[in-house]
Amino acid sequence: MTRKHIHNILIVSGAIFALTITSSVTVSAYADEPTQTKLAAYYKSEGTLAKKNLADGQAAVTKLADRNIAENQKLEHKRYDRVAYLKKKAKSVQSSYDKQIKAKTQKIKASKDSATKAKLREGVNRLKVDRKKDIDMLSLQIKYTNDTTDLKQMNLINQIDAKEQEEKVKKVMFDNFLKRLNNVFTPLVKQ
Repeated sequence: MTRKHIHNILIVSGAIFALTITSSVTVSAYADEPTQTKLAAYYKSEGTLAKKNLADGQAAVTKLADRNIAENQKLEHKRYDRVAYLKKKAKSVQSSYDKQIKAKTQKIKASKDSATKAKLREGVNRLKVDRKKDIDMLSLQIKYTNDTTDLKQMNLINQIDAKEQEEKVKKVMFDNFLKRLNNVFTPLVKQ
C-alpha cells in the first residue's frame, strides 16, 4: 500500500465522516422519538467507524513513510558502496595496465634487436586492447549500478497495483456505507 493509496482512503473516510456529521441534523426533522433514536444511533455508529478509519489511515501513513525512508536509505547506501568499489577497482586496473605498458615501452627503447622490439610492441598493443576492454566493462557496471531505470519501472508497477487495490477498497467502503444507509432509510420510506 503506497502513501498515495492510503491518502485516498483517508479522503474517502473523511468524506463519510463529514457526511455523517452534516447529515445528523436531519435527525431532528423526524417527529417520532423511535425514528430519531434510530437515526442518531446510525449516525453515531457511522461517525465512529469513519473516525477509526481516519486514525488507522494516519497511523499507516506514518508507518509506511518511516519504512520507505529506511528501505530507500539502505538501498542507496548499497548502491553508493558498489559504485565506490567499482570506481576504485577501475582506477587500480588502469594503473596496473599503465605500469605494464610503461615497462614494456622502456624495454622497446632500450632494446637494439628489431625482432625483440617487434615482439614488445605486439605485447604493448595487446595490453592496450585488454586495458580498454576491462575499463569499458567496469565503466558499464558503474553506469548500470547508477541507473535507477529498473527501480523506477518497479515503482510504476507497484503504483498501478496500488491504484487497482485502492479502487477496490474505495468501492467496498462506499458500497458498505450505502447498504447501511439503505437499511436505515428504507423502513422510514415504507412508513
